[in-house]
Amino acid sequence: GEHGMESYWCRLMACFVFMINEVQEVFKASSLVMLLIKTPSSDESWVRTRNVEEAKADPLSNSRFIIAGIPIAWKILYVLIVVIPKVFLLYNVCWMGLRFLMETAGIVDVVLGAMT
Repeated sequence: GEHGMESYWCRLMACFVFMINEVQEVFKASSLVMLLIKTPSSDESWVRTRNVEEAKADPLSNSRFIIAGIPIAWKILYVLIVVIPKVFLLYNVCWMGLRFLMETAGIVDVVLGAMT
């Protein structure tokens, strides 16, 4: 009957499939944090010109773009506006998603919930 379809291993596999996508989001959040940590905190220009006189005539060919530092105020703003909400939402999605998958009565609902 239907009780045979309520498999522990099937439910565990549905949770695994659900968490595969969420782990990718964890890696994205951690790479953002590492970017903010490893980027220098100096306030520098992102554009360097080779020759000032020639740059006035043709600015794009005499300029090069480099990776410069991010000021500490901007880093704090990124953490407050981007990182903390992203981690909070990720935690809640994982918690509520796994809770939904483990407490759903029908195995079809579990599999469909894991895929969405």
